[in-house]
Amino acid sequence: MNRTEKLAMLQKLSEKELTKTFLIPLFQEMDFQNVKYNHGVLEYGKDVIYCEETRFHKLKHVGVQVKQGDINTTVAEKIFSQITEGMSCRVEPIAHLFF
Repeated sequence: MNRTEKLAMLQKLSEKELTKTFLIPLFQEMDFQNVKYNHGVLEYGKDVIYCEETRFHKLKHVGVQVKQGDINTTVAEKIFSQITEGMSCRVEPIAHLFF
């Protein structure tokens, strides 16, 4: 499959499909830890959460907002709203899951 075909395939996926079949496996392949699909009513602007170890051996918890499709003004306003929501609610530490 060439680059154009891959891009066309990704563009056909729904946001949920893109997240579950492409982004989550990608984050796992990149060695991020405890990658979780978090989309839903209580996501607080974070569709995916994961953690990674910093060079100081501390866990950094990350929330990812996923959007699929064209971004227009209406969608951009929704994204900014969700980013604000995500920044106001911290990602709960999941370090206890490493044992």
